[in-house]
Amino acid sequence: MADKNPWIRRNTKTQGEKRSVINKIKKEGRIDGRFVQQITSLSLEEVIMVKLEQANRMFGGKLYGLPLMKTLPIIAKEAAAKYAISSSRSLFDAATFLGLNYNQFKYWVYKFNLKSYFYEEEDEQSSGTDGSNKE
Repeated sequence: MADKNPWIRRNTKTQGEKRSVINKIKKEGRIDGRFVQQITSLSLEEVIMVKLEQANRMFGGKLYGLPLMKTLPIIAKEAAAKYAISSSRSLFDAATFLGLNYNQFKYWVYKFNLKSYFYEEEDEQSSGTDGSNKE
């Protein structure tokens, strides 16, 4: 099943669409096309501010003391790595897109456990489970 493996070089747009983060989240029912259109009008900074404000509301204004300035660069790197993988034909291309050499990028793939992020859906479909019985 080499054609389903997201870690090999791809040549078609359809395989790239299978790894699209937007399509993945849509299939999970967490967003829809309208949301994607609305978020397009926001800057990245505004999206982050909205997420922080919403988290602050959920925790009753208790976000104080969290090391946001320390963790935000890591969160941004993980998001960039996920996007690079979803939009590139191979891991090598994703590394090049991010300005990293292949070994540096493999470190980030391992650190953020990105392989499982993209394989999760395929594993659930092939095993016939919805992932709800995870330990």
